[in-house]
Amino acid sequence: IAPTVHFTMGGLWTDFNEMTSIDGLFAAGIWTCQPGKFRIDFGRAEFIQLIAGVVTVTDAEGVAKTYRAGDAFVTPAGFSGTWDVIEPVKKHFTWYGPEPVW
Repeated sequence: IAPTVHFTMGGLWTDFNEMTSIDGLFAAGIWTCQPGKFRIDFGRAEFIQLIAGVVTVTDAEGVAKTYRAGDAFVTPAGFSGTWDVIEPVKKHFTWYGPEPVW
């Protein structure tokens, strides 16, 4: 399966779903992104482990946390905020939940 490449105002990012459950409620894969800042809305809960890079995640209330290669964190379903990719990021991800309806 080839990765999906996306272009956004924040830069270039790719994702590669290594596995998606039959019911579509669970997926795991690798995501990469070049430096840039962009708004993101997570409709599903997601576990993230950074393999490479540095990113500052800021929530809707303005609380910012910086993560580096080796860090792991969970983004809850319904999260809205920004990702500021300082150094190119590569992450393992797993998410769970139904397709979000915005």
